[in-house]
Amino acid sequence: MKLAVVGFCFNCPTGRRNLEALQALSIRNRGEVHILTVNRWGKFDDKGLKELETKNLKIYKLRALFHGSQIFYIIPGLLFKLLKLKPDIIYAEEEPTSLVTLISLLAARILKAPFCFFSWRNIYWKMPFPQSIIEKIILKYTDKMVAGTEDVKEVLLRKGARAEKIKVLPQTGINADAFKPFMANLNNQIGFNKEETVLFVGRLDEEKGLEVILRAREILRQKGKNYKYLFVGSGELGLKLKGLQGEGDIKVIDWVDMEKLPSIYNSGAIFLYPSIPRRRWVEQFGFSMVEALSCEVPVIASNVSGPKAIINGETGFLIPPGDAEMLAQRMILLMEDEELRRRLGKKGRGKVLANFTSEVIADRLFQYLTDEEEG
Repeated sequence: MKLAVVGFCFNCPTGRRNLEALQALSIRNRGEVHILTVNRWGKFDDKGLKELETKNLKIYKLRALFHGSQIFYIIPGLLFKLLKLKPDIIYAEEEPTSLVTLISLLAARILKAPFCFFSWRNIYWKMPFPQSIIEKIILKYTDKMVAGTEDVKEVLLRKGARAEKIKVLPQTGINADAFKPFMANLNNQIGFNKEETVLFVGRLDEEKGLEVILRAREILRQKGKNYKYLFVGSGELGLKLKGLQGEGDIKVIDWVDMEKLPSIYNSGAIFLYPSIPRRRWVEQFGFSMVEALSCEVPVIASNVSGPKAIINGETGFLIPPGDAEMLAQRMILLMEDEELRRRLGKKGRGKVLANFTSEVIADRLFQYLTDEEEG
């Protein structure tokens, strides 16, 4: 099988993570995987991306125009490159409103190859012209669709997609051999004891629920519960959090390389992800939650689209968005019950191994794209 995968997402800040399942697919299923991505995304360009190439994995960085806009950006040489490669299957990790998805579909039709796209869009709204026309064409003529969660599937169905064409599967998986429980951590470096430390890893933005965490912190302090808080990431609230470091219970670490993240997760007792929905945004998934679970760290998250696809009563707790009081209650429950944390952590890693590793996602994607899926 020669698979061509198109998407800006492989040369953006989370690009290496997005490659995990495709790298596994190229190894496990002995097919050729050709990644066609952009030469840069905004100001970002992973200079070492080509170094990831292997015998069965090739990466092409093509010149992009209007890069930074997921809807209107275009790759002028994409059609020619796809026609030259002559893949057996074309898979666009792009939304069905994208011009790049439309060009990929056109190439598939010229080559008489099956076409599939991936979507994370978990909120329904009617698209304006010309996206509405692009979307209608793609949904009508695509062969298969991959929806990141059940909520995404429901949006596609409301848009007129046929249920038998849709597979629910995350975009990629994680390396569970790297993200696992072990002794290496940052506790000596930051001066926090693991058993009293609460973690957050991600964008330090309001929509990620950081203000909710801070409100829960105040509630807990009033109750005499003085936990430690480790925030890892960058964003608009980064300066505010750093300004609180002088109080002694908060530490902020800027983004770290992927290989250093497992030691971050192993530095805390629980992981928080209380995302706040916006008018046109709801947490789509939350790979940091999967990474935490893989390290046997239980999670407390908002009961919204992405988190509810990952967290249940056996791996952590879901709370109403914005409910700082409930967050504080769940934090006390977990922080003061080591056996409960251990039990949830074991269940969490088990769920990751069964559903969210790069190898599992690669196998399920291969089976779906090649019509080899059982049942």
